[in-house]
Amino acid sequence: MKLPLSVVLLAITTTAQNSIPIRGTVIDAGTHAPIPGAQVRLASYPASANILIADGAGKFEFQAPPGSKVSVSVSATGYSQSAVARTLQQGESQIQIQIALNRVVDLKGRLVDDQSGKPIAGLRVEVITRNGLEPANRTGLAGRAENSSPDGGFHFDDLFAGEYFLRISSLPAPALQAISAKELAGENRAKALQSSDGELGYGIVIWPGGTADIPESSGITITSGTMDIGDIRLTRSTLHDVAGELISCDEGASLQVMLLRKRGDGTARMATLDTECGAGFRVLNLPEGSLTLAAIQGGPPRRFASMPIDARARGSLALNLARMVSVQMLLEVGGAFGRDFPADLTSTRFEIQAESAPVRIDAPDKLSSSEFEAHVFPGERYRLSAQLPPNYYVKQFSYSGVSSEDVTGFTAADAPLSTLRIVLSNRAGILEARGPLGGQILLVREGASFAEARLSFKAATRDGKATFTNLRPGKYFVFMTPGAAPDSQASLDEYLRHSTAVTIEEGQRASVALDAP
Repeated sequence: MKLPLSVVLLAITTTAQNSIPIRGTVIDAGTHAPIPGAQVRLASYPASANILIADGAGKFEFQAPPGSKVSVSVSATGYSQSAVARTLQQGESQIQIQIALNRVVDLKGRLVDDQSGKPIAGLRVEVITRNGLEPANRTGLAGRAENSSPDGGFHFDDLFAGEYFLRISSLPAPALQAISAKELAGENRAKALQSSDGELGYGIVIWPGGTADIPESSGITITSGTMDIGDIRLTRSTLHDVAGELISCDEGASLQVMLLRKRGDGTARMATLDTECGAGFRVLNLPEGSLTLAAIQGGPPRRFASMPIDARARGSLALNLARMVSVQMLLEVGGAFGRDFPADLTSTRFEIQAESAPVRIDAPDKLSSSEFEAHVFPGERYRLSAQLPPNYYVKQFSYSGVSSEDVTGFTAADAPLSTLRIVLSNRAGILEARGPLGGQILLVREGASFAEARLSFKAATRDGKATFTNLRPGKYFVFMTPGAAPDSQASLDEYLRHSTAVTIEEGQRASVALDAP
């Protein structure tokens, strides 16, 4: 499981004295085991720099006067470097530091043709995480990609220990090609929209796996040193082309067609085509896997359409661009709305985000304290977030008369006007979590998805606290990480195994103390 660079300031007690002892421990971010022999470089201004070596238990100690700025950087063979800087305050008697280093690893292998057994040169190889994102390396830079060498080899160094996949891409790459309005006219129409076989290629493959989709099975797990995965055998095949047309667009407005793949919580563009109303399009070199074809017109009025697509698509595609529709959002609190609506909710704001479509949705218009109006594209799934006073939470949620257990999302109806009813309660739970200074605290509701969990990530404050408000009654899991939030469902599951369970009742204010990660 990948854990980012981190520093945890564990405890501070206060009393006055001339110098402040600073005691620290260097640990492995993954195993939490001490790292003996780590080199600790410290600079205290206005004092000189010093170099210490951590003892067999990974511990070190030095002193600095109050008011000085202390910088501590730690390195060890086989690990990334980590650093922290802090100004010492008058009255602090001692500071304890826990510095977690990420183990760095290498990954190498070779691409070969499955039929001939010969090496494949010039294919793009990318290292990605389970959620499709590019990982950081020891320098903190994201994005690890290279082309396979003449002997088919590839080699990635300085990765953090963890689980990875390889995205292997060949030429010809997926592309979008325009079909002119003239080609679609009269007798030429049927021929222009025919599906056809494309060029020979290896397509796009996620490995381990066999398509452009990240599989549910395990990826490449690297814990230390260099992992040589040997030969990856790829099969060359005939790629597929498919054609389509744009329907219900407006003459004269800019129009763009996009081929998208899943990336993290959103999408990434694989190909784009700027075109015009009345024209068609051809998708070239479709790989095996689940992709999305979308089109957006600038307007006003704005129009949008999307549809799933993969290499099995046959026949003529039709992207029917729809205008935005209105969603009436009605708020209630204990049956009160309109003039009787609570005054402390007058500053309530909402945000709506498309779950997968590459479109930006404006914040809903506020018509009154208890009524908003949103403009969205029909058929798309949306996430709704509310900025409420700390003592409120969303108790009930229904869209077009249908109640939903998911109080954060809805799929927009294909109707000019639909209604979203949101019932609020002013008896929200509040949880105050306390942990080591500088740590990161995550609160996850039982049954929440990885995407929902990421919304609950908070950094501990200077006094080691993180306060979670607007909580619905239910069971939650709270834990600390030594750095950023988990980057995949697998890493979240690992954290949950070491979390603290807390049940929040309606109107309850609870607290929990956490150990160092």
